[in-house]
Amino acid sequence: MATTVNYAGSLRALGQALEALNVGAFDMEVAEEKLVVRSRLLPSTFFTGGQPPPECLVREIWGSIPESLTLTHAASAIPGNSPSSLELTYSPEDLDRLEREGQARRSNPAGVADAASLSQMLRTVGAYLTKKRVKLLKISRNEHAITVHYKTSHGHGAQDVLSLSYLHDFWMQMYTERSSRDGASTN
Repeated sequence: MATTVNYAGSLRALGQALEALNVGAFDMEVAEEKLVVRSRLLPSTFFTGGQPPPECLVREIWGSIPESLTLTHAASAIPGNSPSSLELTYSPEDLDRLEREGQARRSNPAGVADAASLSQMLRTVGAYLTKKRVKLLKISRNEHAITVHYKTSHGHGAQDVLSLSYLHDFWMQMYTERSSRDGASTN
């Protein structure tokens, strides 16, 4: 029996890192157990004068700098003026670390998150994939929808186009179920 992967937490953590870069449309692929994100950055993200991005931004994107990278190498993974394209690779260990650090930063874990934020959209996509019991291959985001490419338990490739309104409705369903479950456990 195949193990079901819980994508929600890892994708939320990755979304939090990408939010720091103000990423718009992107493609994210699974390559050798790593997530590779390719995007074009919005102009407000570019750094001027050839100066590297500030250390606080580098840490927001990477969390703690991975042991395999120095601060300089981690910063070089974030483009300056040119080119405006971005490619970041996250290992499973990177995602676990980002997830732990994100949990530690949340001031009110019981609070309501912004369903329209990239991190919550990716969390919702992760829950959707987990519910379908499929293996993630690729996620593509544009301004109107998120397309997920996956492999079924029978080994067939498939894709679903998830509109932003569908993702919002699915997120609301998740939130309602979580609130009901949390309320039942405290009674």
